[in-house]
Amino acid sequence: LYEQLKAGSSLIMQVSANEVYQTARKACLAAGYLQDRAEDIAVATSWLQCAGMMGCTVLDSLLADTQDKKDIQLGLHLEAGVLQISQCRPAFEGVASIDWLLAADSGAQIQIACLSHPVMFAGLLWQAGQAYQRQFRLVSEALEAPINIPDETVDSVATCQQISGKLVVGISDSAPPPSFVASGHSVVSDAVWARLNALAMQTYVPETEASRLSGAGAGLVDDD
Repeated sequence: LYEQLKAGSSLIMQVSANEVYQTARKACLAAGYLQDRAEDIAVATSWLQCAGMMGCTVLDSLLADTQDKKDIQLGLHLEAGVLQISQCRPAFEGVASIDWLLAADSGAQIQIACLSHPVMFAGLLWQAGQAYQRQFRLVSEALEAPINIPDETVDSVATCQQISGKLVVGISDSAPPPSFVASGHSVVSDAVWARLNALAMQTYVPETEASRLSGAGAGLVDDD
């Protein structure tokens, strides 16, 4: 990862898992994502970053593709236990479809005609699988074999970059195996971090006497 970033940028910096999470959440909110989607994307971004999957770069690309600052209608069609999605964007149809699949009856499936930002979608699946102790099974013509997420290693997430064309997602009968990714420091391109920070700063209130009176920052009264 270090060499990849070094090749793409002359400047890199170290960030903590919490820094990534907080900055990602605020950047998503500034981009117009609802609170729950911003939270899910931020958690996935922090995990991808710690797992060596360049989560901040993935998020930077995802936010660059967000054309409309407002939440938009989801393009979902449900029929006979199959949720069909023509265009799946992780923060919109992705989050909604994962929630639906976890609550659906056994044998339910998500059928995606076109998936954008597959690594972020895989990160969302990994976090949902860990939280609810379920394992997702991904099948695509572009893959040599089905992918299970979460798995024993993060290789399955990296393999998702190969996904193209139709993708079918279901829930495996097996429980996810134990897996662990340490939450520590990782490296990110200075340019990517600057863009995410610039978005995140849009959620801050101006530093004025009026804002401090209402409790922004340290405030004007020490009442600890």
